[in-house]
Amino acid sequence: MDLSFIAPTIKNGEVIIKLCKEEVEEETQKWKQALILYVVGSTPTIGAMERFIASAWNFTTKPKVYFHNDGYFVVRFNSISDRDEILYSGPHMLNNNPIIMRVWSTDFDFNKEVLQIISVWVRYPNLPLNCWGVKSLSRISSGLGIPFYADACTTQLDRISYARVLIEMDVTKDLPKAIKVTDPNGREFLQEVAYDWVPEFCHTCIQMGHQSTEEETRMAAQSDPERQGTQPNVVANNSKEVAVLNGAKDNCVKSPMKLARGEQEYAWKKAIGKSVTRSREKPST
Repeated sequence: MDLSFIAPTIKNGEVIIKLCKEEVEEETQKWKQALILYVVGSTPTIGAMERFIASAWNFTTKPKVYFHNDGYFVVRFNSISDRDEILYSGPHMLNNNPIIMRVWSTDFDFNKEVLQIISVWVRYPNLPLNCWGVKSLSRISSGLGIPFYADACTTQLDRISYARVLIEMDVTKDLPKAIKVTDPNGREFLQEVAYDWVPEFCHTCIQMGHQSTEEETRMAAQSDPERQGTQPNVVANNSKEVAVLNGAKDNCVKSPMKLARGEQEYAWKKAIGKSVTRSREKPST
């Protein structure tokens, strides 16, 4: 496209560029139907992402896929309804790695909005049926984050065992397991909160996709009371081995079960190599 010179504004000797509102809004409209996609644990090629979208999201018109060097994708759909159809149907997985999705916005910041604030499907088990109205669900969900949508079964009351809502939440904080609600009569009740999927977040290196060894130890102790106060030597040893493979710090490593496929193959081949070497070194009898 041919560009032209448009004289900037000069104020107190400083050059100031003033953008035209109509021009910016025209370009903003082109991206309103876009989603930001980030694959936790690995960054696929743009070809792999396009193949995934063509096979898994074939119920929408084929979107345009763009790759950003920061490691995320911008997927521009042909309409907002197509975009929302994908957003509603999550969570999604690519090669067993979760996909984080975020609606594009003009002030989008990848590090703050994808790696810290994400959309999470939240369930309210046994929520009283008189609290299923759009306003009541919005009020309850606003205590957790910024609510977006209730799923179709919640909206149409096709399933009454739990309400399910999509909420933007800050995953750098501990997500609440319950929230206190007060009804119009002043009666308080504790509403249980459950999550379809929550990504692991490392508070040591401020990255998503793994936990620090201290967090893994704490969670293991919480899940197994008999192990509280004990050090899980097997997990720690495995974590150190993974740290050697990845060049990571001892207190901030990926869980052995959540290695990328290439790392798993390397570790497996390395173990085989050692066993073969030892068998060869054994003197024949």
